Amino acid sequence: MNSHPAIPANKLRNRRPEVALDNDEIRMTNVEGRPKSEAQIKRQQILSRRFGFRDSGFLRHSSFVIRISVRTAADRQSATRPTASWRYIPFAILLLVCNGCAHVSSKPEVSAEQQVRAVLDAQVRAWNAGDLHGFMEGYARSDRTRFQSGGDVSLGWQTVFDRYQKRYGDRASMGVLNFSEVEVTALAPDAALAVGRWRLERAQDAPSGLFTLLFRRKSAGWRIVHDHTSAAE
Repeated sequence: MNSHPAIPANKLRNRRPEVALDNDEIRMTNVEGRPKSEAQIKRQQILSRRFGFRDSGFLRHSSFVIRISVRTAADRQSATRPTASWRYIPFAILLLVCNGCAHVSSKPEVSAEQQVRAVLDAQVRAWNAGDLHGFMEGYARSDRTRFQSGGDVSLGWQTVFDRYQKRYGDRASMGVLNFSEVEVTALAPDAALAVGRWRLERAQDAPSGLFTLLFRRKSAGWRIVHDHTSAAE
């Protein structure tokens, strides 16, 4: 005869276990009275160490047994371990970055000749806009910058600028500048030679002549360091 008083079925259904564990699987079975297995004893030891349970891990009530399944540290680690598909994401990102770098490096590099011609074109635009200071941006800002013409030598960026201002101080004297027959030869990775013809269209005359320019690549880009300009008779 059962020594415990019988509990009504409706109260038994509404009764909840007093122990709640995060991420634990709670299962009810009617295997009461079955001898404890080795795994059950091990589970009891885990519960005792972690939660201070004195019971074997089976909370008994009447003819029902509440089994508490505890995940081991290895199970928890495997649950949080990334799946195999996620492991390949860094490699995919690296592949996309390398592909982008290859695409950028595949763009053709602007040659020294193109850069020198771009400087000359900018000088022409600045001159024809009446911007003498913008025209001088094509020269290296150095005390060694040299300009020579008609037997005269001007040394230094500021000296060359002063010479231009003296000879072409107003818009009428500047006229419209044009470069033609321009040839650019790369002498070294940081040096290039440009030769050609220049011509000014003004109301009273149209002077012209030849120029020989030595360019050097500076931190600001390709700049004129030596200018030898001659006028035709």
